[in-house]
Amino acid sequence: AEPELVDAAPPTATFAAAPIDLVPAPASAAPTPFGRRFAASELDAEGARALAASLGGGVTAFDADADGDLDLLRVAPEGQQLLRNDGSGAWTDVTEASGLGAVPPDAIGIGAIAADFDNNLASDLFVLRYGGSSLYRNDGTGRFADITGDAGLPVDPTLPGAAAFTDVDHDGDVDLLVAGLADLAATRATADAPVLFPDEFAPAPLRLLRNNQDGTFEDITAEAGLASSGRVVAVVPTDFDNRRDIDLLVVDHDTGPRLYTNLRDGTFREVAGEVGLAGVGTAAGAIRAAAAGDVNKDDYPDLVFAGASGLVVALSDGRGGFTVAPGPEAAGGAAVGLVDYDNDGLPDLFAWLADGPRLFRNLGSGWTDQTGAAALTAAGAGAVRSAHAVAVADLNGDGASDVVAGHAGGLSLLGNSGEPGNGSLRMRITGLASNRTGVGAKVQMRAGSLRTRLETSAATPAVAPADLVFGLGPREGADVVRVLWPSGILQAEAAADAPDADAGGDAAADAGEAPRVLPSPLAVQELDRKPSSCPILFTWDGEEFIFVTDFLGGGEMGYWHGPGIYNTPDPVEYIRIRGDQLRPREGVLELRVTNELEEVLFVDQVELLALAHPSDVEVHPNEGMPATPKPYRLHAVRDVRPPLRAVDDAGDDVTDRIARLDGRYAERLPLAPFRGYARKHTLTLDLGPTNGPTTLLLTGWTDYAFSSDNVAAYQAGLAPMMPMLEVREAGGGWRPAAVDVGIPVGRPQTIAVDLGDVLRPGEREVRLTTTFRIYWDHIQVADGRQACGRRASRRGAPISATAASRPRCMPATPHR
Repeated sequence: AEPELVDAAPPTATFAAAPIDLVPAPASAAPTPFGRRFAASELDAEGARALAASLGGGVTAFDADADGDLDLLRVAPEGQQLLRNDGSGAWTDVTEASGLGAVPPDAIGIGAIAADFDNNLASDLFVLRYGGSSLYRNDGTGRFADITGDAGLPVDPTLPGAAAFTDVDHDGDVDLLVAGLADLAATRATADAPVLFPDEFAPAPLRLLRNNQDGTFEDITAEAGLASSGRVVAVVPTDFDNRRDIDLLVVDHDTGPRLYTNLRDGTFREVAGEVGLAGVGTAAGAIRAAAAGDVNKDDYPDLVFAGASGLVVALSDGRGGFTVAPGPEAAGGAAVGLVDYDNDGLPDLFAWLADGPRLFRNLGSGWTDQTGAAALTAAGAGAVRSAHAVAVADLNGDGASDVVAGHAGGLSLLGNSGEPGNGSLRMRITGLASNRTGVGAKVQMRAGSLRTRLETSAATPAVAPADLVFGLGPREGADVVRVLWPSGILQAEAAADAPDADAGGDAAADAGEAPRVLPSPLAVQELDRKPSSCPILFTWDGEEFIFVTDFLGGGEMGYWHGPGIYNTPDPVEYIRIRGDQLRPREGVLELRVTNELEEVLFVDQVELLALAHPSDVEVHPNEGMPATPKPYRLHAVRDVRPPLRAVDDAGDDVTDRIARLDGRYAERLPLAPFRGYARKHTLTLDLGPTNGPTTLLLTGWTDYAFSSDNVAAYQAGLAPMMPMLEVREAGGGWRPAAVDVGIPVGRPQTIAVDLGDVLRPGEREVRLTTTFRIYWDHIQVADGRQACGRRASRRGAPISATAASRPRCMPATPHR
């Protein structure tokens, strides 16, 4: 960290015990099973349950009722307890009222994760147990239903160690990763002498369950390249190399971490040794816990491991590798977390040892023990043993992160007084194209010279804070936040664009001025836009540069129609530029191509093709993207006119809506729950009387699906249907037309469809059927295959080309 960002003076922030009367008071817990030896006779059904119970359960902070504050789910060996946060330190036990009272018989609770798996804007729960884990769906009112069987989740007889919700394929939903700690039955069957837990126990499998977005999950462990077994104590979904995909860190108790890099083709590859993590197991000893966060302020995630030999910190080198070094002295940690307890902008280290909690303040260049100064011993937590899980969250909304520890005796809630003079920014994010709880988002905050990055996650044991709280130090507030959503959309929210805070607002805003800083709390919803797009063409029309269209959508490389099914790129596109759109500027014709989003353009050749033709003739290129590229051809037409009638899928007359290019589209599309997809729908056109070859001119734009959207739709059993043209025959039936219409790949683009060999005498009605989100804006009929007389054409290469950076400039609407 920058030295000027660090105030080395000891903070005055302290923690105080805030007991929850509804939870059993911390008591002497059963001894941890780690490091103990078990005889085979101790691993019968009753003994196995006792071993699982001694792990201590867990705790999860999440918003169960969508009221804006975080509630607590306590997972204990004997059951679970949902505590509603009523504010001001008040809690209500709503376990029975929420539908969470019943648990599978003889099942022992280990932990829980929360995320919106079905994207209904309500956080669901997966409760991890030995003897039967459960998936609970939240109906949006805070009431849960056990849908484990309907979801198709496999029954796992082994002892689980960790689990996480994460969107491994970036398709807009959270998948489920479950990692085993030990196979107790296999150990009992093979042990001929007492065996050390878990080091000498039979390993348990790792499972990746894909969310099919239809309420079910499918085991894809093998095809993802993750088939393996281990003794896992933590899983950390994170983008370790900043390649904009979710990688998986799987932490084994005895052998250290495995790091699986996401290859973006549905598979993973183990790279821990390649990136410098091979020595973690040796340095930490037997590992019990892990956490992730940006410790050194390089915008890459760093990792912390708690083991028998002490804490180990793996700092990213900013290039996808790690440097492993000892952390502050604290051996035998059972739980660990990163929390900016004093809101100075640097994540501090909270570890739960055998004799209670320890707090180490991050000074940028090292750590200093603040356990005593933060009154953690006085908080009464020092007597608690066998803490299994630590949750970090601002439970009372005061902007200071509190700590909750789950253990066999109940919960320890340590309220943070906050550091006087240091502020914070609280954020709440909601996905749109991404999973609705925003799991896997990377959020950056800037406040003057201070920058901080947090990642959202849903794991048990927790590996990151349950909410987004950015410490600001003495600064007035944050200037800007930037969210990189799992969908790939990059979104920035600056103070000048932000709404007032929930209470009070900003004085400058009240005076009619732009706010100086972002309000806190700040709610950010994912923008409804594309993560990438196409180059945009502007031309000089004699007075100003005007928007013509975007282009090259058909030339995209690496586009997936489904898992492993690639498109066929069309590297050539002809763009129609009318004569009134391009006029000389200081003696030359000037065109400008801008690149507004984050795509990379490979432009090999640019030519201007000039055509001279009769004034009553229009010439259109043979464009539109079908399954295979169209051949070069020019369509010369005259007597361009609207169709006699247009009727949408609902039977409504939309003739007026397609009569001119005005942004009023033909249909109100029946949208499917995947970006770029609609339900199957039809647009019917009465072309009116035709005399000779006829050309249909379809002008509109396509709301694209991206590769991840196609993957999601494929998993849900949907397939894209290109526009299919049919002709109504004299008998009233419909006949498929042997033409490849394609989809518009410009905003807008006109597709010319030659019906000369399609329509039979007397036929005049056609219909288009598709599942694409195509917004037809202007539809015309024309006499086709026209001669242009003595047509002059000329191709010319640019006399100059200059590349330069410039501000972003997207057209306000797709048609202008």
